[in-house]
Amino acid sequence: MLNAQLEPIEEPRSRRGPLGYLRSAIEAVRGRDAVIRPPVAEPADFDLVLIGAPVWASHPSSPARAFARLYGQRIKRAAFFCTLGGSGAEPALRELEQALGRAPVATLAVTDRELDAGSGSDKLARFANAVRSRTALA
Repeated sequence: MLNAQLEPIEEPRSRRGPLGYLRSAIEAVRGRDAVIRPPVAEPADFDLVLIGAPVWASHPSSPARAFARLYGQRIKRAAFFCTLGGSGAEPALRELEQALGRAPVATLAVTDRELDAGSGSDKLARFANAVRSRTALA
C-alpha cells in the first residue's frame, strides 16, 4: 500500500519447531532481545521507518524489540504495526515505544481474524494514510 522499501529483521537462528516456539515465548515474556543481523539499509537514511511485529504473549516479537533498541537512535521517526491472535496489542505497542525511546507517529494492530475475513482493510488503509501524511510533513 505504501510502495515502501521492505527489509526483514533477520536472525541467524531458526525459530522453527517446538524449541523455536518455546524460545520465542521465553524471550517475549522475559523481555530478552533476539540476536539479529544488521539491516542492509541504514535506518538513518529514511524519514520514517515502519517496524512490524507479531504479538507474542502481549509482547512484541523479540527480533522487532531488538531492532527498535539497537537502531532507535538512528531512526528519525517511526510507525509501528502488529498482528496478533486476539489480545495484547496495547502492551506490545507500548513496549516497542519504550524500546525505541519515543512515541511512534502512527500505530496499527490487526488480528488474524480481521486479516482472514478481510475486515482489517479499512484499518490498513487508515494506517497507510496516517503514515503517508507523516512522511509528507518531513
